[in-house]
Amino acid sequence: MACGLMALARVFEFGTSWNEKLFLYTLLRRGEDIEDQARAVTLFRALEDEVTVKHKLHHKHIIQRFGRLLHRNMALGSDSSSEKIAFFKEPHSSF
Repeated sequence: MACGLMALARVFEFGTSWNEKLFLYTLLRRGEDIEDQARAVTLFRALEDEVTVKHKLHHKHIIQRFGRLLHRNMALGSDSSSEKIAFFKEPHSSF
């Protein structure tokens, strides 16, 4: 991740293709840091990739609400509260 973020910092300095930017921006998309989430929304909007922006905003909302992406709980062996379990029953809660 650190190497990817260093490369991302140089995207605007050296210029890259749309596909290369998409690849690098995806690094931010997978993180759970709320500032990275906000930055990813801005960057994907600049690419005019509204489908990804929609998903990114959904990720950001989950992180704002719960502090992390809940979809990783099972893989990480984390317990889920009743609020988190109820979230998965809401419309559009999964990706």
